[in-house]
Amino acid sequence: MTPTLNPEVIQILDRAVRLTLITFLILVACLGLYSFYTFNSRKLTGSRGEDGFPRRWQILRPLLYSIALSVVLGGLSFLFYTLVPAPFLDNFTTAEKWKRAPLRITALDSDRFHHGFSLNGEIWNQSEETLDDIQIVVSVLDHNEEQLDELLVSPAPAHLEAGQTASFEVRYAENSTLIHGYLLSFRSSDGTRINHVAGFNVE
Repeated sequence: MTPTLNPEVIQILDRAVRLTLITFLILVACLGLYSFYTFNSRKLTGSRGEDGFPRRWQILRPLLYSIALSVVLGGLSFLFYTLVPAPFLDNFTTAEKWKRAPLRITALDSDRFHHGFSLNGEIWNQSEETLDDIQIVVSVLDHNEEQLDELLVSPAPAHLEAGQTASFEVRYAENSTLIHGYLLSFRSSDGTRINHVAGFNVE
């Protein structure tokens, strides 16, 4: 099974990469101009060869320093754009889509073997309310994306306080040749659907 990125994650990462690239270019331009000004200042008038021209290393060094510093600051800006809860940013912390869902999948590993597949994951109650008797619904899909089978799994623990995490394991070993993928959903013991935020490798 090939994991896919969920559209909300792609949108947030795409926006963060664009902003990071813009930030990097601005930093390179500003630091490059500063390095050029410093190089042409009187402080470096003695850093010249016998022919009167600046030594090659004296030209490259400030430019390399400015690029390296821009890369570091660009990486920090990427973390800022994706995680910092700034009111003017739509990221993993501030996006309404992520705030609305009580559950978030924080980890998910899948393994496709000859007779079927297995899943190992972790969920997090990111709401301020307690979630009781959580059931994980695994819909097994065929190549036409029609449901072949459905499994109900209880995480451990099934009772989640606000901010608490739980783990789950799924092993399916039927209809091996027909399996194409799976979908995860969550519901309470009375059948009420529990909204969740998809992780990086689950639909």
